[in-house]
Amino acid sequence: MMAMDCFIFPSIFEGFPISILEAEATGLPIVMNDVITKEVDLTDLIHRASLSQTPLEWAEMVLKINTNNRSKYNAAVTNSIYNIKTSVKKFEKLYEQLVREK
Repeated sequence: MMAMDCFIFPSIFEGFPISILEAEATGLPIVMNDVITKEVDLTDLIHRASLSQTPLEWAEMVLKINTNNRSKYNAAVTNSIYNIKTSVKKFEKLYEQLVREK
């Protein structure tokens, strides 16, 4: 993803797109379908477009995006609830609590 200038994600059916979080962590601007869950909107890198818009409109959106200073975005994902270390600790506490209750 570091070699890319923009991540275009016109997906129709997505549960929770981990690839969007990965793109945000690398500071990669994203143009994606406007029906994708807003739970992945951790940064200002997200740009939403409707699939009813033309390919030209999507392309124009991509061309307007600034791709400078990508390194500052890693912290947004690292400090979010999606950080693997934070998630693992929460699961460990949950499992410990469940074992104690038995």
